[in-house]
Amino acid sequence: MTQRRLHALISSVQFVACVVAELCSQGVSWACSCKTLKEVSFGMAVEQICAKPSKNHLYFPYGGGTQVRHVTKPLLDGAALLARRYPYMQFCIDSHVGAACPSRMATAISQRRGVVVMQELVVRGVAEDRITITAW
Repeated sequence: MTQRRLHALISSVQFVACVVAELCSQGVSWACSCKTLKEVSFGMAVEQICAKPSKNHLYFPYGGGTQVRHVTKPLLDGAALLARRYPYMQFCIDSHVGAACPSRMATAISQRRGVVVMQELVVRGVAEDRITITAW
């Protein structure tokens, strides 16, 4: 009986609104648009992953390298974990190179890097049809 009441309370729109309002008042701006606890949970998980030193960036060797640097691989591991926890989540890989790269090479390198990131996610169990790549 108590478990049902607790579940009803936690599942209510009012409870979610209170949680969202509290997070917003604490400066957690991403939470302000959340409508469900699942969205709040997802946002907290993303925030935890992006709190790592590389934030939400994967790094590659300078000079057009296409192997993800080891220091940023935990971001890929975290993304794969999110994919398992949230099976409807889609991945959008936005791949680019630094401004110093000659423009004639930039798009090709960006595309190769995007494909490498997709392959890294697939190896970690993310279905390829959940991933899109934009290279620029």
